[in-house]
Amino acid sequence: MSADTLLYIDVPYEEHMRHCTPDSVLLKKKHWHEHINFYSPNFLRTVVERCDLQVVDENILAVAGGEKDITMLQIICKRK
Repeated sequence: MSADTLLYIDVPYEEHMRHCTPDSVLLKKKHWHEHINFYSPNFLRTVVERCDLQVVDENILAVAGGEKDITMLQIICKRK
C-alpha cells in the first residue's frame, strides 16, 4: 500500500450492536444472515491502528433497505 493510497472499509452496523450491552447482543439476534462478524466503531478503529494505519474519516450511514433499514459503519484509512 503506497503512502497516498486510501483504504475504504464498509461493514454492517446492526441495531442490536448499537443499542445493546455485550451480554444481551446474542439474546436479541434472531437470525444470522451473510455477515457473521459485527464491529463497533471503537473496535474497528483499534484494528486499523494495530495494522499501522490511521483513520482519515469515519461515518455511520443509514440506508433504506426495503423491509428493514440498514446501517453501515464506514471508515477510510491510510498508512501512518
